[in-house]
Amino acid sequence: MLQFFKNGGFGMFPILALGLALLVTGAAFARSGRKETEAFLERVMKATLWASVVAFALDLMTVGFYVARQESVDSGVVRIIAEGIAESLSPVVFGGGFLMVGWIFVALGRRKVDQRLDLIPRDT
Repeated sequence: MLQFFKNGGFGMFPILALGLALLVTGAAFARSGRKETEAFLERVMKATLWASVVAFALDLMTVGFYVARQESVDSGVVRIIAEGIAESLSPVVFGGGFLMVGWIFVALGRRKVDQRLDLIPRDT
């Protein structure tokens, strides 16, 4: 896990902070079904998504700048590009994991909201 975090670079820190906020808020919304919590949760999820995209872009930029400084193109450079792209995807996977769990919490919380509004029967 540490290597995965290291691969993603500095951008992993905002994703971690937002992801933890997402998990705490998501669990609260799944438990309570309060609409105010849902609105905040959706904003945290959007911020997590954008933090993941920005970190991915920064990582790809780093790979691009590094490869551009290479003197020649050989199999070593191709390996560098492949590994760099793989490492650059770490923020997307990390943030995507948080988002996946967040959407599960949204679904659970929305069920409570809908039950309270009598949109679905309580016994299902």
